[in-house]
Amino acid sequence: MKIIIITPWHSEVMGYSDNFLPKALAKLGHEVHLISSNAQVYYNLSFYKQVYEPFLGPPILECGTKQVEGYLLHRLPVMSNALGIYMKSLLPLVKEINPDIVQTYELDKNYTYELAVNRKKIGYRLFTANHLHASVFPNYDKRYSLIEYKAWIKHYRENLSYFYKINDNTSLCYPISTDCADIAIKYFKVPKKKIRIDPLGTDIEMFCPIESANIYAEALRKKLGFDSKDIISIYTGRFTE
Repeated sequence: MKIIIITPWHSEVMGYSDNFLPKALAKLGHEVHLISSNAQVYYNLSFYKQVYEPFLGPPILECGTKQVEGYLLHRLPVMSNALGIYMKSLLPLVKEINPDIVQTYELDKNYTYELAVNRKKIGYRLFTANHLHASVFPNYDKRYSLIEYKAWIKHYRENLSYFYKINDNTSLCYPISTDCADIAIKYFKVPKKKIRIDPLGTDIEMFCPIESANIYAEALRKKLGFDSKDIISIYTGRFTE
């Protein structure tokens, strides 16, 4: 199959689903295209230069197409509006590739809406996702300030028609957890029958036991107070608080 995965920003040296999923699908024999803007993740944060640039490089990269681990990475000029960032000339590129499947990660963005309303015309199946957890979603249980909560309510009420149009043209939506599924259903109006909870995976070629590391691992376990038979779970998050 010919598959397009779309993300508004992308950094090659990070390890998220837009890095691993295209690689995994390409290994299964599919023709995979990852379309993104020429912006790095978090490029528009005021402290990008201080916090992220030493690891990721400059916030804006060159546009163009290149081969990456079995798939094609396309970078289009970054644009922005009230609904966030998106890619200039996205639809012409999608038409040129003429995919069987298009996968997006965000339900409330204009590029997802654009892909939904043009689905039948181009002839692909559209799949969406939701990676917004309750801890970072202002509406959920009113965890944020009243001003922020009211702003989100206004935003979602004004865009209800967008969500219904997107969901009407979506085959399935893949939330990555139960709370993400709740948010997709309650706020993005995704029908329950189109919800498939699918936790994020990982790249087992990158994250796997290394025999030569056993001596170091045992020493580190001892230093941290763990027994050799203990199972240790490690959480890694963002570079900033």
